Amino acid sequence: MKRILSVLVFVLLGISAIGQKRTFKIVDSETKRSLEVANVCVGSDTFVKPDAKGTVTFRSKDSEQVAISYVGYYTMVMDAADLPDTVYLEKSVSGLDEVVVRQKTIQILRPKKSIGNLNPRNFGDGGAPLDENELFAVFIPNQTGHDYQLRSVAVEPTDYTIVNLESGKETAKQKNQKYAPFKLTIYSTNPEYGIPDKPLLEKELTVALSGNETFATVHFDEPLTITDSGFFIVLSAFDTDYYKNLGFRSSPAFQKVQAVKETPYLILTKNTVSEEGIWYQTNQSRDYNQVISYRLEVTF
Repeated sequence: MKRILSVLVFVLLGISAIGQKRTFKIVDSETKRSLEVANVCVGSDTFVKPDAKGTVTFRSKDSEQVAISYVGYYTMVMDAADLPDTVYLEKSVSGLDEVVVRQKTIQILRPKKSIGNLNPRNFGDGGAPLDENELFAVFIPNQTGHDYQLRSVAVEPTDYTIVNLESGKETAKQKNQKYAPFKLTIYSTNPEYGIPDKPLLEKELTVALSGNETFATVHFDEPLTITDSGFFIVLSAFDTDYYKNLGFRSSPAFQKVQAVKETPYLILTKNTVSEEGIWYQTNQSRDYNQVISYRLEVTF
């Protein structure tokens, strides 16, 4: 088994060194028009031009940054591993009768995975669905070195498998549970205790995965200012009757990853029934620096 795992590691490292083929299309976010003259910079010195249909093809490592820019649009920056099939560029704000164009950079932030993810024991799959009597809070540290504007948050709902507690054996996987709605809000961080402090949204948002998407995404009408204290993504479930009326068993589970030790994530849970409910760190979070799979869209 160890030999197989070692071979797998070397194969993955080999692929990473060579670089994978990437193909994506660049379009206007409103008109869906192809932007065939956009600029694409891979790493620090490789420039790629789209073809006549706005399609870009190149090879790169997963960790290489890709910057996509076009005059009059926000620049989009993300790791090559995060590139979707289609990149939608948004028009930037212009002023002085279109003489001066002010552009911002939109950057995609995500958890950096540890090599420990090769061992499923360290992160598992989505695990259990949300408990309707608990809050599930995920601490996202700010390691950018300065404040930023949070434009959107995306999390990865997933199906789950029920385990018989007596036998320890898995039963049928609960398919399509990943499409069940759930509640999401954003909290600031109490820097003294490292727990959620104050809500940054007026109310909880109802979120659900749709279509063939991998992530359930929330776009904010007004970007949220994130300070050096970071913030919490707080998830919660509706009651059982709510899900039954929609044809679901429960809330979805959420895909988790083991992050690198240099990034201090936290997953906390809190019972909402007890008046004395306090925040507890999950075992997987403490032992493996586990975090849910997320994507943040930010501007600086």
